[in-house]
Amino acid sequence: MPMTNTKRNQERLQMQQLEQAHGGDVLKNIFSISSRHPLLSLLFVIIFALFTNSLYELLNSFLSTSSYQPQTLYWQTGILFALLVVIFVTVLLLHRGSVRPSAITRKKLLVTLASAYKQDITELASYGVYEALLYSPRGHSLQNSLEEVIIIATEDNTTQKIAKKFVKYVEKSGRLASIKTVSVNDRTPKDIKRQLALVLSEASKPYRTADIVCDYTGGTKNLSIALYQLAAERFISQVYFTDAMMDSSKRVARTPIQ
Repeated sequence: MPMTNTKRNQERLQMQQLEQAHGGDVLKNIFSISSRHPLLSLLFVIIFALFTNSLYELLNSFLSTSSYQPQTLYWQTGILFALLVVIFVTVLLLHRGSVRPSAITRKKLLVTLASAYKQDITELASYGVYEALLYSPRGHSLQNSLEEVIIIATEDNTTQKIAKKFVKYVEKSGRLASIKTVSVNDRTPKDIKRQLALVLSEASKPYRTADIVCDYTGGTKNLSIALYQLAAERFISQVYFTDAMMDSSKRVARTPIQ
């Protein structure tokens, strides 16, 4: 039985996660939670500096022609190394959701859909997904790669207004944000998908497929279905609001891409 596009997509996500797990993400993330535990992060930096200096002194003693045996340096280096391990494990245990690498948080482009009849951006599913890419369920920052957000809106005035508010909100973070309009009035599902395909093709040009995630939660029914189908056909990750809001360590596995 031939493997479907969505099945391949799921396996790609899992492979990305495994690659990132071996790419030093834990060490990089140890500093991204400093606002939660500043003392631990500060101690890690100071002890790491002392450990590096101790190794340097130890190396000098080996290269020296002197018969002096640096027993104190041995103990000092060993103790500093043990302290680094203790802090590292403590951070790992306290913040499993933040430190454990996630393919979703490595996305650079978020393509999302604006919903009509919303007055506040916090009511948008797009807002929830956007925040979930930046913050863990406990509220502290995740190390992320998000550079740009594209919100797709219909020609409806209410939808356009809320989309503009969302764009301004995203731009405050220094990220790129823009609105792409897709006409849905008196249009067939096929025509809507064709318009969306053009938008997605243009938006994704600067990025690799693995760097994009499509949120198909909002919008009209035809828009949502079209975005999901196009993403699956192009091996682009898809995410739904409720899945994006889950613990980051479970997002990839529970993203609805069967």
